[in-house]
Amino acid sequence: MVTMEVFSSGGHCDGCVRVLELADRYAERHRGKLEVIKFIGDKATSILAIYKLDCVPAVIINQKLRIEGICPSEATLDNALREAGLWQD
Repeated sequence: MVTMEVFSSGGHCDGCVRVLELADRYAERHRGKLEVIKFIGDKATSILAIYKLDCVPAVIINQKLRIEGICPSEATLDNALREAGLWQD
């Protein structure tokens, strides 16, 4: 199973709102193959330091692939998930 961790301020930042929506769509689309873990607000802030991230929104896939500072496009996220071993139907 591939793990996607999503970090968001939870506020009104457009990128943070969109990354949470994207995470929900991908969790539904890849049920049973993709584990989505969301860190929002203060919880996100405390975990950012562990991963040495500077800002949100951010996505980390399998604790290796990182997308930081923007909400990725679906094409970018698809490519990152394929790289991590999620074979899409």
